[in-house]
Amino acid sequence: MASEDEIRLGVFLATFVFVATWEILAPRRQLNYSRRIRWLSNIGLSVLNQLLTRLFFPVLLFGLAVELQQRGWGLFNFFDIPGVLAVVLCLLRLLVVTPDMHRVHHSAMVGETNSNFGFNLPWWDYLFGTYCEQPGRGHREMKLGLEEFPSEKQLAFTKLLVLPFQRR
Repeated sequence: MASEDEIRLGVFLATFVFVATWEILAPRRQLNYSRRIRWLSNIGLSVLNQLLTRLFFPVLLFGLAVELQQRGWGLFNFFDIPGVLAVVLCLLRLLVVTPDMHRVHHSAMVGETNSNFGFNLPWWDYLFGTYCEQPGRGHREMKLGLEEFPSEKQLAFTKLLVLPFQRR
């Protein structure tokens, strides 16, 4: 049987090929920047996120679970839920971020840019009040990209990595 990493990579590549082909054959909008820059930057960020998550998340998650158990916090401490159901509930992804939902985060309108941060799960946006159901101008008319970053060069992977640490 293939390892978990091989399965994850296979699913990622299959999904990427499917979505990339769909984007080429039936684009939802006209492109503002080249696919090459956008795809390379996003794939680079995805790989970096996976590496960092693999390194730090298990330790942080384990520590959090121990702390929550010691304090008696969490839903499973308040409700008597059978073990199998508890596992299913922990793993089940009830809501998934759609491309339309996350695209609002890339709007040129600052209020919309500061929303819909989630890439695959929208829970944090609902929890922190950053969810925006629809952009003001609609998805087809919404302008993408901030005026501060008019050049495609500013969207390169290395530039995106240092962006949070730069003053505006």
